[in-house]
Amino acid sequence: MNKLREYLNRNSILLGIALAIIVPLLSTIIIFPMVNIMKSIGWVDVHFPISKYLLLCCIPNFIYFRMYIKKPELEKTGKAILIVSIIELIGLLILSNRAIF
Repeated sequence: MNKLREYLNRNSILLGIALAIIVPLLSTIIIFPMVNIMKSIGWVDVHFPISKYLLLCCIPNFIYFRMYIKKPELEKTGKAILIVSIIELIGLLILSNRAIF
């Protein structure tokens, strides 16, 4: 556990890019089954396209961004998380609404 903590406290652009890609994938693995369970129970009757759920899965990136940008010695990692998250969100917005342009 200490090695993981040491690794996550590195100031690296590659670490920020990796976190910004891995965290939405992990949140997708958690959110999709939760939504399906809530639909089967009857708690949720709203049917959104998959792209809207993927936008929801990008939210944890900003929590990590806040944690990394708060410490000045981890600024590069925070900037990389922010840049990749914005690119992901723009791409998902374009895919979810192709009439944007």
